[in-house]
Amino acid sequence: MQKGLLILFWFLSSSYSIIDLDLWEEFDSDTTYLAIKDTKMAKVSATGDLVSGSPIFTWSHPIQTWEQDQSNLSGHQVVMNSQYIYLRELTKVKERLFSGTTWTTKTFNARDLKFGKNDQIYFIGDNGHSSGQGFEIYKWDEGTGQMLINGAAIKVAVDVNGLLWIVDSYNGIQQWTGSSWLEREVQATDIIIGDYNTPFIVGTEPAEGGKIIQKWNTDSNSWETLPGIGGVSLALDSEENPYVVTEDHKVYRQKGLVYSFCPGKPNVLIFSRIDSMYHGLCQLCKLR
Repeated sequence: MQKGLLILFWFLSSSYSIIDLDLWEEFDSDTTYLAIKDTKMAKVSATGDLVSGSPIFTWSHPIQTWEQDQSNLSGHQVVMNSQYIYLRELTKVKERLFSGTTWTTKTFNARDLKFGKNDQIYFIGDNGHSSGQGFEIYKWDEGTGQMLINGAAIKVAVDVNGLLWIVDSYNGIQQWTGSSWLEREVQATDIIIGDYNTPFIVGTEPAEGGKIIQKWNTDSNSWETLPGIGGVSLALDSEENPYVVTEDHKVYRQKGLVYSFCPGKPNVLIFSRIDSMYHGLCQLCKLR
C-alpha cells in the first residue's frame, strides 16, 4: 500500500515535465540531429554508434520521404546554407551540393560548425584554448581557417550581423559585441540563432525529452522557457519555429502553426472563415 502511494506521489509530482501534446506534435522520429534551411531539410538518423556517427538523410519533396545519402556516410551533425550541405563526422568535415551526390573533404576539422552572414562558415576547431574554457574558434576565409582571438567554446552560433554567440565548456554563454565578449547570465549546452536574429538554447535544467529549451525575448530582455517540452538539440525553420530533437530521437514542433512541409504528409489546402472572408492557407499535418 505504501509503495503504491509512493509511486502515485512520484507520478503526480513529476507529471508536470511530460511533453505537452496539446502544445507540441510529433514531427519525425529516428533523428539525432536535424537541420532546416528554407524548404530543405537534412538529418542524422538514430542508427549507428557514438564514435563513427549515424547515416545522413535528406528530405525529398517530390516523393515526400527521407532519402539516405548514397555514399553511406555517417556523422554527428549536418548544417546547410543556400546551396551546400555539410556533414561533420567525428571532427572531419565534408561538403556537397544539396542536390548532388559527390562529397568533398574540407581541409579543416571541427567540433561544431554553423553558417553565418553571406554563408560564412564558423567552426570550433581541434586546438584547446589556453583559458581552458573550450576550443579555439575559427571562420573559414578563402580556403584557410582564420582564428578568432580570445574566443574559447564548444558550441557556436552566428547572428544575422555576423556576430558570434558561443557556449563554453562550463555551459556559459558569451555574445561578441564587435569589440568584446558580453557574458549572458544563463547556462546552455547548445545554441542556434534564427533568421530573425533570435537566439534559442538548450539549457541545463532537466525537462521531459532532455533539457529545457529557451529563447531570447527582446521585449522583456530575458530568456523565455518554451513550455511543455525538453530536448537535446533543435532546428529552426525560416519563421523561427523550433523543431526540438528529444533524447529518445523524436522531433516535436508546436501545434497550430502553418508549416511549408511535413515528412510523410500530403499538402492540404484548407480554408478558414475570418471576418466573413475566406482565406486559403496551405497547411500540413492537419489531416491525420
